Amino acid sequence: MFGEYIEELEKGINFDEKEEIIELARVINKNRIKIVHEILYYDSIEKIKNAAKTVKESYEKIKILFNISHENFIDELRKEKEELESVIDMDLNNKYYEYIELKYKDINTHKRYKKYKEERESWMIEFGEDEKRKSLNIIHRKKNHF
Repeated sequence: MFGEYIEELEKGINFDEKEEIIELARVINKNRIKIVHEILYYDSIEKIKNAAKTVKESYEKIKILFNISHENFIDELRKEKEELESVIDMDLNNKYYEYIELKYKDINTHKRYKKYKEERESWMIEFGEDEKRKSLNIIHRKKNHF
């Protein structure tokens, strides 16, 4: 069973700590099998503890490597989210300028308009957040199809 988990990990996505985690998992599995099959031949609890010590040390190393990998994954997801939000914000700016072109027929007239910033902020609150939410929902649905 543990070997099957190692195989699944081997087939999974690549990350920096993957090979080291797999090697440590193999050490755990090898020692686990040895302990299980030889437990009746140990003549003291101390010998069993010593045999299990390597398993515990490998397990502790895997936990550390897993936490490092997890932090790296989270950092990458945050970066992807920031990039995505940046693209959506650029798209919203384009939509805003299309709206202004329709309303004023000329972007420069709008820029001279005293309430430019107020109107833009109002538009972003009224329409922009809704558009952003729609874009994120579409992307989320597409990712769930893969």
